[in-house]
Amino acid sequence: MLRKNLLNKTARELGADKLATGHNLDDESQTIMMNYLRGDMDRLKRMLPNLKQPGLIMRIKPLHSIPEKEVPLYGFLNDLPVSTDECPYAGEALRNEIREMLNNYEVKHPGTKYSLLGGFETISGTLRSPDTQIKKCRICGEPGSEDICKTCRLLGKP
Repeated sequence: MLRKNLLNKTARELGADKLATGHNLDDESQTIMMNYLRGDMDRLKRMLPNLKQPGLIMRIKPLHSIPEKEVPLYGFLNDLPVSTDECPYAGEALRNEIREMLNNYEVKHPGTKYSLLGGFETISGTLRSPDTQIKKCRICGEPGSEDICKTCRLLGKP
């Protein structure tokens, strides 16, 4: 949540109208599965492509259908700076279990991750709801789903 808040604020300060993230096929399929297993439709809705919400810079995910292992390969082949460091938050218990499960399914049933992403994209139209309301945090003014954003709560701001 800190990262999301900072990215949105910085993109807005730079005058950007879109923010490209490095989320890849593995990230997307893991997140979709986590949200399905939690029954968290609100988080699934926030993953929808081209979602325009007041105060939020539109996120685009140009790598969303590229397998994780192919992303650095593209960078190396195109002389782009590449970090192969693992995300410091990769230790999240449920995500690790889902990553392992999906990787096992991918070995036994190639295309599983693509199918999960494709299935989500197929039903994404039914997840769109015009009544999704974005509020401004009373403390920092950043957009969020509650009166006080999760970033301010985490930082202990009253």
